[in-house]
Amino acid sequence: MFPLELGGLTRSALLIVVKEEIDESIMASAHPP
Repeated sequence: MFPLELGGLTRSALLIVVKEEIDESIMASAHPP
């Protein structure tokens, strides 16, 4: 059970990081310098 929970937390953390990077790229493309 613990390894499964740990895997879920890791996956959630990775999804958050990916989402933030996607949001940054969207903002950069929507608002060019």
